[in-house]
Amino acid sequence: MGFGWKLTISFALLFVIGALCGATITLTLGSMHQFTAKAPPAFTWEQAAMRNLTKQLNLTPEQQEKVRVPIHEAIERLRAVRQKTVQENNEAFDQTLAGLAPLLTPEQQQKLDEFRARRTAHLRAAMAKVSP
Repeated sequence: MGFGWKLTISFALLFVIGALCGATITLTLGSMHQFTAKAPPAFTWEQAAMRNLTKQLNLTPEQQEKVRVPIHEAIERLRAVRQKTVQENNEAFDQTLAGLAPLLTPEQQQKLDEFRARRTAHLRAAMAKVSP
């Protein structure tokens, strides 16, 4: 009878360990996905805005056509503002990185230069994908 309890406890413990491992993996991968998610393209923003306005305001097809132009123009302005903001943020961060050089050893300065070069290449590649 003692063996049956040990077996039951062993299986229960194994189940709990498996559940904890599964939860940990799920939370880890879920949080990683949060940081890798990309912003939807502007065309998707436009579609979502039109869909929401049509639903919320019960727009007729004629009204939808009239509303589509100002929505498109607003999305284009938002895209330009977003692109400018991203560029300004990147420049500010790069200036900060450049200002770190006097605080570093020559070896660290070299690593910083390599980091900045990789970062610049990555940003250019990302901007090339976004640019029309």
